Amino acid sequence: ATVSLYVDDTPLTSDDIRTATPDPGVLDVDHIEVLRGPQGTLYGASSMGGTIRVITRKPELNAFNGKLNVVGSLTDGGDGSYGANGVLNVPVVEDRVALRLSGFYRHNGGFVDQVPLASVAAIPGLNPDQRAAYQHGQSNINSGETYSLRAVALLKVTDNFTLTPSIFTTENRYDSLSAVDSAYGGRLVDTIYLKEPYKDGDVEYALSANYDLGAAQLTSATSYVDRTFRGLNDETRFMAENFGNALGDPFRTGSDVHIFTQEVRLASQGKHRIDYVLGGFYWQFDEKGFADQSNPGEGALLGLPVPGDIFYRKDASRNNRERALFGELTFNATDALHITGGLRAYSGSRALRDVNQGFFNGNRTTISQASADYNGVNPKVSVSYDVNSDVMLYATAAKGYRAGGANISVPTTCAADLAALGLTASPASYAPDKLWNYEAGAKTSCANGRLTANGAVCHIDWTGSQVRQ
Repeated sequence: ATVSLYVDDTPLTSDDIRTATPDPGVLDVDHIEVLRGPQGTLYGASSMGGTIRVITRKPELNAFNGKLNVVGSLTDGGDGSYGANGVLNVPVVEDRVALRLSGFYRHNGGFVDQVPLASVAAIPGLNPDQRAAYQHGQSNINSGETYSLRAVALLKVTDNFTLTPSIFTTENRYDSLSAVDSAYGGRLVDTIYLKEPYKDGDVEYALSANYDLGAAQLTSATSYVDRTFRGLNDETRFMAENFGNALGDPFRTGSDVHIFTQEVRLASQGKHRIDYVLGGFYWQFDEKGFADQSNPGEGALLGLPVPGDIFYRKDASRNNRERALFGELTFNATDALHITGGLRAYSGSRALRDVNQGFFNGNRTTISQASADYNGVNPKVSVSYDVNSDVMLYATAAKGYRAGGANISVPTTCAADLAALGLTASPASYAPDKLWNYEAGAKTSCANGRLTANGAVCHIDWTGSQVRQ
């Protein structure tokens, strides 16, 4: 990703081009901060284009309140959707401890129809009952459901020291992907034989500790995220077109991800000639993933040598680390003129172990291991001038980056594709990509803030862009 996503102080962004950033599914939102342009000084990797921070509401120490909403909607040509969400704030110890609970459930009505394809229905090896069901077709196969639950406590240990532990879980389950066959001229239909369900869920544990030092605030933000994904793709048509027959072929994928993050920072507060943020950061990412196309009896059906009926199997593990020290100083030369300089020094490592086996890997087991280390410094310089309370002029130069990493190896059947790229094997690793953003502009408001008008000119120098091939 090129834009980092945070929920409070927990980063959720994946900095690997193969793994999507999860949908946080947050309900009880206080506000959302959108920081445009490279934010690599304070937010590190994958904030090349900016940072989005979803700031949730905190427990209220002396207020008992709540709300409940029920929602519903209709989809033209699809199923209806419905859901409910609610929030409850409960004081536990007067002036000292409070608990805030929030959650939602949503049923998402499907809108993609499964339409039988004659060539698929004619595959001889299909199960007769499944063939009959396929020939009948099915409406709205991509229905799904989403739920989210969050519990957060506020403990005011002393007047200057607070602890905020939280647990947050969200899950998306869908009966099939929302994919359509382009051959049907815009109709929302798919010709898959097997539906393609998937499940993506995560649990986040977080602890924020804040100590008010008067002129500054010391913050420790700790988080641990467990994420699990399971999915299925239909390869029945592929097998029949290439081998003349098929039993109905599910291609299963999955991953289990564990992410630990620790950040400690000291930030000035109040009005000073020099404002500052200083801190340290540690990030640990561990993943085990798999892909599997095994189908008992299909090797014999196709007359192919397929030991164990394993057409393809991949087991991969990734272990990534990053450490950083950062700081940002703002010199308030006058009440209107502010000069900011920032720096982030970082280093990291990526390691990958990849095991491939099965018919599509030449009926052999291949093991590849790769690692990559990287380091660098991200600077930032910014000058702003408040012409008045409604007009601010600024100019900034900032550097952003996205971490490099190790590449997953590809099966031997991809040799022709590699050759087309001028390669004999997949590269063991890929380098970080970096950019410099040079920008100048103005931010204005009028009518007591009801109307804003902003403008800017910028030049971006992006080198080593990471792309899929």
